[in-house]
Amino acid sequence: MTRTSAQIPIIVCASPQQTTEPFIWRLFKDEDELRRLWGNPETRRTLLTALEERGFGKEALKNIRAMVANDKSDLFDVLAYIAFARPTMTRQERADAQKNIFSPRVMINYVVLLILCSGSM
Repeated sequence: MTRTSAQIPIIVCASPQQTTEPFIWRLFKDEDELRRLWGNPETRRTLLTALEERGFGKEALKNIRAMVANDKSDLFDVLAYIAFARPTMTRQERADAQKNIFSPRVMINYVVLLILCSGSM
């Protein structure tokens, strides 16, 4: 009796993070560098140009953003998610977080803490 076996191809689906992570790491070494590059409009353009030259143009980045975040998230969040597995935030969530850092209540507590620590009370 002869036995035959069929070769079945195995298809492995990679996430956007698995597909792009090695490539992203070559453009910036850590999250601080990404934040520095993204914070300056000139270096942001340079970074976006480098992404486009490597096949990640506007449309590709838009598709990646739709897969890992949403349209209300900034591209910075998408890049940070891919490179550093950092949770994405919407622009509104980021603005709200910044407001909370410098809210009057937080500032009053900070001043009170400084006074208590200095022993001036």
